[in-house]
Amino acid sequence: MLKCLKHTIYLISLVISFNISAEEWKNNAIEIGIVSGAGKIKEEFNGIEANVFSRAFLGYRYNFNDNWGIETQFNEYILSFSKPSQSQYNMKIGGEFKYSATERLKLIINGGLSKNFDNKGSSPHYDDSIGAYIGTGLRLEFHSGFNLAFTVGYEDFKFYRAVAYGFGLGFRF
Repeated sequence: MLKCLKHTIYLISLVISFNISAEEWKNNAIEIGIVSGAGKIKEEFNGIEANVFSRAFLGYRYNFNDNWGIETQFNEYILSFSKPSQSQYNMKIGGEFKYSATERLKLIINGGLSKNFDNKGSSPHYDDSIGAYIGTGLRLEFHSGFNLAFTVGYEDFKFYRAVAYGFGLGFRF
């Protein structure tokens, strides 16, 4: 866990360090939240086991303009109901498109790559492949810099796929 978290902090620091002028700081955001969902081992790998999970996340987002940005996210599984070993940590990196429905309400669409990390060793069902994710949601942005996000996403790995619903609290700076 510490190794993956350390890489996330390094990546966040690197992206933040590229911001030179004070005017650009409004383009940065950090977000924490909870994601819950259900996943299944793919049928070609004897897709019997289903998994209901919850995970906590810490994310960083840099917006290039009002519509486009990049994001990275570190996830730690805090609850998992499955017999096969689910990865304990996950890191995502990808892009985000944001459309302003109103001044404060934004429609978000994101997607990118995801990598699982396991701290418990191995299992025949452990999926350490690089996967893909795509999601959409709504973000309510307040003038104070805080925001609330409600999301739904789909994740697809070599052995495993999942649908996840999330809630996040963020801050732009």
